[in-house]
Amino acid sequence: MCDVRGAISKGDGGKVGLDFASPRRRTPYLPINSNLIIKFNMIVRNYAQVIYALYAIKLRMRTFVAVEVSDKEAMQNMIEFQKTLIQTGLKAKPVSSNQLHFTLMFLGEINEAMLQSVKEKLADIRFEPIDVTYTGIGVFPNDKFVRVIWIGVDNESSLKLINLAKQVETRLNTLGFRSDKPFTPHITLFRVNGKIDLNAIMNFKNKTFGIDKLSTVKIKKSELTPKGPIYSDLFAVRSN
Repeated sequence: MCDVRGAISKGDGGKVGLDFASPRRRTPYLPINSNLIIKFNMIVRNYAQVIYALYAIKLRMRTFVAVEVSDKEAMQNMIEFQKTLIQTGLKAKPVSSNQLHFTLMFLGEINEAMLQSVKEKLADIRFEPIDVTYTGIGVFPNDKFVRVIWIGVDNESSLKLINLAKQVETRLNTLGFRSDKPFTPHITLFRVNGKIDLNAIMNFKNKTFGIDKLSTVKIKKSELTPKGPIYSDLFAVRSN
């Protein structure tokens, strides 16, 4: 069996190359182009950086802190109302029943380490169950440019939800999270991409959808897909 060993050596004219040796014979050295080696190293390094970046992106998750609609009757009333508005000719995408919620704070994309820190900050949050009446219809950002149709709540529970959202933000401030706008208690019912007949919606501005008892704050993961977001629970804290 041939014992092949390689070493960098100088050949004729002082050229650098690989010298292969064996007990039986010596073969001519192979010249090495140092520029090619440098370029090869750069390609390998860039490839590794791309792989690491893709891996890091995969580990990050889009998250938010929320309180979900839990009363089945109220939820069903909201879904039936969606059907009513669609029958009037409304061109908008309804939110599915399992995604009806209040967003207390949007966290954006975070990694697993930050998720653990957020869990620790919210684990001992203290709040009483909130009795709400789902009532009223509104739009965001304004009447002339509607992108969201939402359901509101009664004044008393609105104040309690605002206080709960402030507690969440205060606890997460130390981690660098800040709300970009004041919290307005609402449940997104439709997402709008075009023009709509606002009068048809405002005919129901005082409609009531039912009552509920809100007793759980959750950290939710949102995975964006062509068919819409998919939500999943990452953490939950119950009321006192």
